[in-house]
Amino acid sequence: MRAGTHSEPVWQVRWEHSDAQKTLQFYSVSSDGRVLLWSLSKSELTPEVGMLLRTSHAEDEDAHASSLSGGCCFDFNQARR
Repeated sequence: MRAGTHSEPVWQVRWEHSDAQKTLQFYSVSSDGRVLLWSLSKSELTPEVGMLLRTSHAEDEDAHASSLSGGCCFDFNQARR
C-alpha cells in the first residue's frame, strides 16, 4: 500500500466534473473513513485527503485513525456547485 491511499475496501468512486481543472479528478470513499480526491495526469495518479469521516466524539484534529467511521457511499450537493 502506498502512503496516502486507502487501507480498506473502496465502496464508491465518482468523477469530479470541473471546467476550471486541467487534470481529470475523481473521489473515492472507503471503509477506512477517508474520502480521497485523486488527480490523474499523463503519468501520475495523486491522492489528496478530501474529507475524514470522524465519529461524533472525535473532536481532536490529531485523533487516532480508530476514531474514523467507515464510509460506503457519498453524493455531491448540487446546489453548492
